[in-house]
Formats: sequence, structure tokens, C-alpha cells
Amino acid sequence: RDRDVTGVQTCALPIFLAEKYEFMRPIVEGWRARAKEAETARANYDAVAKQCTDFFCGAIGFMYEPEYQKKYMGGRVTPRFKITMAKAFELVALFGPILYWRNPQRMLRPIRGLELSPEMFGDPNDPRVQQLMQQAVQQQASDFAKDNAICQLMQSYLNYSPLEQPGGGLAAHSEMAITQALVTGRGVQWVETYSPPGSQQVLTGCFFDDQKNLLIDPDATCLQDALWVARKRVEPYWQVEKKFKLPKDSLKRYATMEGSNAQAEVRASAFGRNDRAQGKTNDLLPYTEFYSKMGIGARIKGVETPLKDAFDQAVGEYAYIVIGEGVPFPLNGSTDAVLRATDDEVGRMFRWPIPFWLDNMWPFAELDFYRKWMEPYPIPPLAPGLGELSYLNLFISHLAGRVWSSSRDFIAVLESAMKYVEPVLKGGEDMAIMKIPAVHQQMDKIIHFLQQPEVRRDAWEIVDRITMQFEKRVGLNELLYGMNPGGVQSRSATDIEAKKDYLSVRPDYMASKVEAHQTKLADMEKFCAHWYVKGKDVIRRFGSVGAYLWDQLVASEDPETVVRNMRATVEAGSVRKPNKEREAQNMNSVLPVLFPELSKHADVTGDTSAINALIKHWGEAIDQNVDDMMMGHRGPDEQAQQMQQQMQQQMHEMEMQKQQLEMQRIGAETQKLGAEAQATVVDAQSKQVEMQSQGGQSQQQMMEMQMKAAEAQQRLQQQEAESQIRERQGQQKMDLERELG
Repeated sequence: RDRDVTGVQTCALPIFLAEKYEFMRPIVEGWRARAKEAETARANYDAVAKQCTDFFCGAIGFMYEPEYQKKYMGGRVTPRFKITMAKAFELVALFGPILYWRNPQRMLRPIRGLELSPEMFGDPNDPRVQQLMQQAVQQQASDFAKDNAICQLMQSYLNYSPLEQPGGGLAAHSEMAITQALVTGRGVQWVETYSPPGSQQVLTGCFFDDQKNLLIDPDATCLQDALWVARKRVEPYWQVEKKFKLPKDSLKRYATMEGSNAQAEVRASAFGRNDRAQGKTNDLLPYTEFYSKMGIGARIKGVETPLKDAFDQAVGEYAYIVIGEGVPFPLNGSTDAVLRATDDEVGRMFRWPIPFWLDNMWPFAELDFYRKWMEPYPIPPLAPGLGELSYLNLFISHLAGRVWSSSRDFIAVLESAMKYVEPVLKGGEDMAIMKIPAVHQQMDKIIHFLQQPEVRRDAWEIVDRITMQFEKRVGLNELLYGMNPGGVQSRSATDIEAKKDYLSVRPDYMASKVEAHQTKLADMEKFCAHWYVKGKDVIRRFGSVGAYLWDQLVASEDPETVVRNMRATVEAGSVRKPNKEREAQNMNSVLPVLFPELSKHADVTGDTSAINALIKHWGEAIDQNVDDMMMGHRGPDEQAQQMQQQMQQQMHEMEMQKQQLEMQRIGAETQKLGAEAQATVVDAQSKQVEMQSQGGQSQQQMMEMQMKAAEAQQRLQQQEAESQIRERQGQQKMDLERELG
């Protein structure tokens, strides 16, 4: 691209060439060819999935249609009664509620960083190393606190969006995905944004779509190594124009529905209602969305375009291309729009609506119960039992005809006695009397009942054995119906527990697949919400403060941080049907232990939140409303509180009196010690005077007497000092208690 002298950007491709040559057409045709190859690659899986679907919800007697018998039976079989046993419906009806009972509780936690130690920074005894360690710990704590705040906001949103999602919320869409996964082997939910009618609010949701609309790169051995996937869609042409900002009525001439041959086949088929849109209300336009990891399509084998390098540079490897049925240009990038756009604008035209490729994910989450190696398509849970189920339906239909035939009554009557016998047999009256002329002497020769051979017992044994083999294939254990295997009653608790353990193996495995599927949906919706949801969109949920925090913390955060440092999960077991009996038993076992301890805690602190939570969990376990049992802040009543204050005041006064008596006792002891010390000094002085008067004592004795007198004087001073310290301490204690009291 260049700019002319006026500064207006122009295209290097000559205009006359662009008018005569649709340079986007080779890319469009290349993707159409890839879509047909993908449909061919999944043909075998589609055939099995279609057969399973017919057994689940097809028309009664679909097995006896010519097209089905030609494909699966190799000939024409036409029994009198055309029976279709609803074993596929039983599979869904029994496993569905076990796998998804309610919306999962979504949780979001930041990934904790590296655990730091001083040795990472050098010598732990070095003050500089210690300072670096402290700074690093503070920075890590600050980062974790920020991530935790983001997770709290996002977790609250992820538990809000499933209820707001149109079409019955997340529960309805997940139930359809699980039902289709049980029947066809795969359920698909696409994570997208939407706006409520008449609103500018942008929210996110996980929407179910038929798995047959998903096309996968035919060269892929699994979804992880696919280079592109596609989604087939059908919408009114005017909605497509609005979605991709195309001129009004520019797609009207391309809005044609399925060909006449396909519609004729549908009308002639007894497989049931056509599950494809018919376009009876609006002119519909089929189109296909391609999510590519190999560029816009210029690298596809056989595609030649003069702008191959330019597209690779402007768009890159991750491209989004929308191809309409019969439309010669991509719906999200018409030839005219590409010619007038800059490189950045072309890049925005063909980028993924939500860049899930940053986390190596496609825009959908698939639910596969049993995967097949080296293929991107799963094995339907019903598929291993299709042989037994087909034979069982065919055999039961013929057996029903045989039973019907053998149950009819055949009566042989002599023609001459017919006018006497027939009215009585057809009349149906009790104690009917037939008048037969005397010419007929023996009644057993006049009338005789013919009895057909009964159905052999081995026929019913075959039905039982084939049914048992089918139920083993698909997991329809008798225990799921509340029946004892073989009609034998268990005689020990060990036998009962063993049967329960074996019974739960398959449902637990399938439930783990559902939880993993819901976890992936939560993680994808987290990324989608970060990318598109703003504070104004959640202000009704979080209020103005929460909306501000959302813009400052969530919407402005680096996408890599949201993808790598914050993983969404679902609470274990929150999806499955709760085992109320087991929960009640568990609560009854812990209630006697926890309740007294929590009650003591409430007595001491007055906080009853913990004991209220215990009561709430107990009520949920036994399915009872316990709102009227909740406790308020626990504390003594007013009268008891006054009595307690009076008792405390009396005890305080008694303590003060006790301290005063103690101080008086200490003062008396101090005075006594002082008097004794003074007596000792006086005695020493008197002895000294006496010795001087006698004059017979030595100088040494005089010095000893002086030392004793000095020691006595020192003890007296020390006792006086200690007495003063005790008095001051006692006075300070009394003053402090008086202020506090």
C-alpha cells in the first residue's frame, strides 16, 4: 500500500484488476473445499451418531424404512408390529440427572508465586541480602493481594452470569450438551458475548450448539493438533448483514435454503421432523465460521492469490474467516472493504472475535465421554450396544406378531350346525344355551376349538440374554432401577456396599468428565469476560464501587496474567445430584461434636456465625428450612448484666480494702524493724561508752563495734527505702484501679 500526494492511502493492486478479478474468491473456494473434506472425514461418525439419535428420539418404526433396512439389514423385513424399545431414552433419563443436577459453584484462585528464601539472594547473614529478601517478599505479597482481589470480583461474576444467560441459563444449555453427549458421544458449548434485547450491556455465556455443526481439520488426529475448526450456522440474511456491517440487502440474493433434492428426501423420509432450518418465515443464509491457526487461507493447497504475503503480514497465523453459501467474498472482509482498509484494519477484520488462541483453546468446550485415538471424533456411549439393540427391536417385533397370531381363537363348526352355534359364540352371554337338532348326536364333532403352538421358552430366554448384554454395554445396571441383580436379594451389608461401589464406577467417571467440561467453560468465560465486559456492564451486579474496581483491576489487567495466573475451577461434586441420605448421616455424626464446641465459642465471644453456619448445613442436608432457628449475637440479658456489674464492683471494693490492710501491715512491720535497728545502734553505742570508761578493751574491739553499728544503720536505711517503694507501688495500683473502675 502507498499514499498518493494528497496523503490518502491507496491500494497497490490496480483497480481495473480488482474489478475483473475477485482476489478473495480463491480463498473462499479454498475454505469451501476444506469444509467438504471435513464433512467427508466425519461421515462414519455421523452415521453412528445419527443411528443413536434415531433410537433416542426418532419416529416409531424408523428401523423398517427402506433406506434404513437397505443400509443396516441388507434386505426387506416387515413385521406386523413395528416396535422401537426406548433403551436410549432410558440411558439419558437415568444418567442425565446423575451427571448434572444444578449449576456448579465456580471458584477462582490466584496461583501462588515462588516461595522465597534468603539463600536465593546470597549470603543470608549479609544485611543487603536481608534487605533484598524483605523487599521481594513485600512485592510478592502486594502482587498476590492484587491478584486475589481480581479473583474475588471475577468469581462473583462467574457465579452470576449462568443465571442471566438467555435460553434457560447455563443449566438448560449444559443439560442439552450432556444429553447429546450421552446419545452421540459429544456435546458442544460455545463461549460468546451477548447483549440483552434493547440494552447496550455486554455479558458472556456458554451456549449449546448441535455437535454436527462443528467441522474439524480432516488432517487432525485430535482437537489439539487441528489447524482449523469451523462452525456451520444459518440465520436470516438481514441479521448476517447487521452482524458483519454489510450494506442493506447485499446478501438477499444469496439467501437460499437447502436444495430441492435434499428437501425432497426430507419430505419422503419417516425419520421424523427435519432438524434443519426450512426458511419458512425468513430468507435464511447458511454460512460457516472458520477459526484458523494457519492464516487467512492463502496457504491452503491449490489457493493462488497475489496478496498472499500481504495477508500473512497483516493478519498473521490466527485468522477468522466467515464464508457465506454462494457468496464470493468473506462476509467479514468483502473485496471492497479490503481494498480500502489499512493493514491494521485488515488485521482487525480477520482476527478471532475472542482470542482464545492465547491459551491454546478453541472457542468451544467439547464434552466427550469416550475418545478414540488418532481421530478427533468420540465413541457414542450407545454405539457398543447398537447391534444388540437393533436385533432386540427386530426380534421383539416379530415375537409380538407371533404372540398375537397364536393368541387368536380358531373354532371349527359343522356347516349344518352353523346357524345354531355362531349367534351364541358371538353373543358373549354367560350361561348361553344352544338348541341343536337331534340329528347331531356328538357335540365334539359339531364344534371344535383349534389351538396353535405356543411360543417356545427359548425365545424369551434370548430376549433376556440380549437385553442383559445390551445393558452391560451401555451401563444400564439393574441397580440403577432400584432392582436386585437377577432378582436375588442381598444378604449382607458387605454385598450391598460392594454392589454400590461397582455401580458408581461408570457414573463417577462420566461425572468427572462433566466437571472437567464445566471447569473448561468457567475458565473460558473468565477470559471472555476480561476481554469484553466493562464496569458499566456489571454496575447492576456490583454497584458503582464494584464497577469502578472492575475497570481498575479486571478490565485493565494484562491478558497474560488472567490466562496464566488465575485458573477457574468448579467445586468438586457441586454439579452432581446430592446424596441426601449420606449428607444427613454425615451431619448427624459431626453435629454432636461440633455443636457444643461452637456454642462455647459463642458464649465467650458472642459471635454466633459459626454455629449458624452449622445449622444451615444441617438444614440443607435434611431438606428443611431452618431460617427461624438462626441465632443473633449471643450476650447476657440486661438484669444479669447489672448483677454482674454489681458483683464486679463489690469484688473491686473488697480488693481495695485488702490492699489497704496489706499496706498498713507493711507499714507496721517497717516501723517495727526501724525500732529494732535503732535499739541495736543504741546498744552498740552504750557498749562503746562502757568500754571507753573501763579503758581495758583493745582498739580492735572498738573497731568491730563500730562496724556492727554501721551495718545496723545501713540495714535500717535499706528497710526504709524498701518500705517507701512498696507504699508507692501500692498507691499507684490503687490509683490505676480507681481510674479503670
